[in-house]
Order: sequence, then structure tokens, then C-alpha cells
Amino acid sequence: MGTSSNPPRLMKKRRKRLMRRWVLFFLLAVFVVALPAILTRLSFLQIIEIRVSGVRVVSSDAVRDLTIEELSEYYFGIYPKKNIFFFSKKDIIETLKENFPRISSVGVSIEGFKSLSVEIVEREPSALWCEADDICFFLDESGFVFDRAPQFTDAVFVSFLGDLELGPSDAPVGRNFLNPELFGDLDRFLLALRRLDLPPALVKRTTLDEYEISLVSGEKILISMSVPLSQIISNLSSLLSDPKLSIRDSFGLSVSSLDLRFGNKVFFVRKVE
Repeated sequence: MGTSSNPPRLMKKRRKRLMRRWVLFFLLAVFVVALPAILTRLSFLQIIEIRVSGVRVVSSDAVRDLTIEELSEYYFGIYPKKNIFFFSKKDIIETLKENFPRISSVGVSIEGFKSLSVEIVEREPSALWCEADDICFFLDESGFVFDRAPQFTDAVFVSFLGDLELGPSDAPVGRNFLNPELFGDLDRFLLALRRLDLPPALVKRTTLDEYEISLVSGEKILISMSVPLSQIISNLSSLLSDPKLSIRDSFGLSVSSLDLRFGNKVFFVRKVE
């Protein structure tokens, strides 16, 4: 009978050992999680000040408030994001750029273990995109729509007309007129026109790759992006310097429209006297 009671005793001891192991494992897990959580919440490791610089139009208070809101969150609901070693530069930058399209770039760094420096670079207006005569928006040098523009009494910027590229919403702000590479090519073409004393005033996209450029003096130049723009400029320069054609006059062009969409084949319509 003595030997028959051993198995139950052994089972009971095994259960106790297993229970102790589980308790130790649980306490160790709590320690592993709790200790870093306690350490990351120590006051001398927290960001207590946010310094915003570089803003001109964007509100520094709005940038600061949004940064504070981002830092008030926790990783896994435990570890504070405002800890100087755990804050996420990427999250702060993405949040600010998403909420302030006028912001071009953001620099984030720690200063003196207590302050977070947020350095803003705002987009510079390069042109306008208009959806109506009195509703226009600023474009930066990449063709990105970043803010509503006031009404100008003079032609301060070149205006662009035409559908925008697809974006995060139907609203114009946050979308591009063209992808940055194509817009850069088009912008360089407009610069070449200025160098030829043919300043542009309005650029209208008529088809997917064709554009109607209205000059300040009123004439129109038609181009196609399917033709290398360097070739178009070369052809235009040759036309302007040809004394037999007399395309240039003292006011701009002696033609009402100049069609350069077909490479070396050039068409123009003379002005009616």
C-alpha cells in the first residue's frame, strides 16, 4: 500500500514545480516589460520642450501642438513616445507633412536632452494652378499644389490649366499638376521662352501631352511633350532668327499662333492687320 500512494504524490510534486515555473516565468515577463516601462517614464528622459523654427506662413503653434499630440502617444500602450531615446522622427515628419502641405521638409533633433528641435522648410510658390478664373492654388517647383492663392491684380505667376494627377483626395491641395520630372521639363521650356523674350502667361493642357502656351503679349504657342523640348526650342530659335519669315516684331510675335507640335514641321497663322 505504501508504494501505491507514490504516484499521486509524485504527480502533486510535479504540478507544484510546474506551477512555480509558471509563476517565475510570469514574474520574469512582468519584470522584463515593467522595468523598461518604468525607466522610459523617468522625468529626466522626457522631452519637455519643443522648439519650432523656419516657419513663415505655417503657424508655429500649430506645428508645436501637433508634435505634442504625436509625442503623447505610447508604443504598445506602454512605452511613451516622448522619451528622448524612443521618439520617432519618421512619425513626426510624416504627421506634419500630411497635415501641412505647405511644408516641404522637416528636420527633427534633440537638443540638450530636454528639447526637441523641429526645423521647417516651407514650399516656395513657383506658379499657379487654376480651376476657375478666381480660384487658384500655388504650385511649387515640382508642380505640387500646396495652398490656396489670393487673387493677383498683375500676372505675378504663370498660371496652369488642366486636370491634376490623381492624389489622396479630390481636393486640389496635396496633388500634382504633372509628375515632378515632366513638370520640371515643362518649367525649363518656359524659362527658355523667357530667355527668347517671349514671357509666358498661361499654360493650358489640351490633351495628355499637348499644351497651349499663351504669351504675355497675347500670342499662342502649341507644343507636344512627345517631341523633345530641346528640339522645339532649337526650331523656335531658328524661326525667330530667320529674316525671311519675320515672325518676331517689336511687341512679341507677328503671328497669332505658332504650332510646334510636329517636330520640324512648323505651322503659324499671321495676325490680321
